[in-house]
Amino acid sequence: MRKQRRIGLAIIAISAAIVLLAFIGTTPEDRNATIVLLTLPLGIYTMVTKKYILYDSEPEQIETPPGEQSLGATRKEPHYGKKTHC
Repeated sequence: MRKQRRIGLAIIAISAAIVLLAFIGTTPEDRNATIVLLTLPLGIYTMVTKKYILYDSEPEQIETPPGEQSLGATRKEPHYGKKTHC
């Protein structure tokens, strides 16, 4: 969770840098800060959510809140060429 919050804070800092660069721009293209409409909400959500949204580890290592299934529990192994009993 700490890593996720740090990444969210970094995304918010990048959004602030984009706004600063757009503020000091001289041409209309330099003043475009449309990407902030995507990055700022993403950074805020990444910081405040209790759900782990990063896919950087195996599903068994991810802590799941009580009442939710982990990704590993929902996966089914494919049975290529194997007969299943009815």
